[in-house]
Amino acid sequence: MPRKNIYLVAEEAGVSVATISRYFSNPKIVGKSTRDKIEKICKKHNYRPSRFAQAVKTRKMRTIALITPVLIQLKLLELIDSVESNLAKHGYNLNLFNFNLNHDRQVEILKSIDERTIDGVIMAGGGISGGDQSLELLNIINSRGLPVVFTEGRLNNSKIPSAIVDSYHGGKIAAEYLIKNNHKKIGIITREIKYSIMKSRVDGFVDALNKSKIKEKFIMEIACQKPTKDFNYIKDYFEENTKKIIEKDITAIYATMDPIAIYLIDYMGQSGIKIPGDISVIGFDNQLFSELTSPKLTTIDNDLAKLGKIAVDNLVNKIEKGKYKNIENVVIPTLVERQSVATL
Repeated sequence: MPRKNIYLVAEEAGVSVATISRYFSNPKIVGKSTRDKIEKICKKHNYRPSRFAQAVKTRKMRTIALITPVLIQLKLLELIDSVESNLAKHGYNLNLFNFNLNHDRQVEILKSIDERTIDGVIMAGGGISGGDQSLELLNIINSRGLPVVFTEGRLNNSKIPSAIVDSYHGGKIAAEYLIKNNHKKIGIITREIKYSIMKSRVDGFVDALNKSKIKEKFIMEIACQKPTKDFNYIKDYFEENTKKIIEKDITAIYATMDPIAIYLIDYMGQSGIKIPGDISVIGFDNQLFSELTSPKLTTIDNDLAKLGKIAVDNLVNKIEKGKYKNIENVVIPTLVERQSVATL
């Protein structure tokens, strides 16, 4: 049997070629009965339109790039899955670029952009894990005129749209939960507050404490000298400082990243400190391993699945309708209550 083409599919379905084209570009605009008939015929003959031919006609490859600086956060897989599934609903494919903080890889990404093999970009992360390299790449992509959405933080004085988690509100939720459980002697351990996300997570927490007339006992910053692909710097920090933390007069610790909380629980356990019997711990991110600690970590979920959907919808709207839905889109985080916080 000769290979079916779009004209023969249209003839067998009893519809126009334009209807078949609409079906493949945006199935929702084709009536259900017609859609079902076309789908059945295409499956019967194993027909798929030439993606390259479609791209030549529409000047769109229907492919979006998701760029990450490093893939050390398992939580990021939730974002990737969300972006891919939501792109599929719009009829787009996903290309994942992990540039590993590598300049040569960054050049490859820009080459793909210049060759027009992608229609838009979602930049995942940057401010902490990618540092200046991610922001530099983001600005270069934007200067090329390609639609782009940023998913880490607010970009001051920028028209680049962002999809962000309200980190300030997340910090506030964490503090209110500790206060509700009668904790008043509370310490904070965070990555450097120079990063806007960490500052927001700390500010929200501290403001909630102050509202209840509670003053944090300490704020410790874990520094990392350069962008990294692992969490060894956190491990090194607790190897040197766990004893100092234990000696402080506290009943609870707020860690602004789950990896900090996870290492903290581990090193305190090695030192004979019971969690949450002696010291309660609450984290932020709801990463996969937060449910595998002993005890399981109470944390703040930043809902990256929702973040991915918002980023995709905004980007596709720009590609197909010429404008972004919003310049700033905000996801409100939620508390995930497990076993690492005790009630006093």
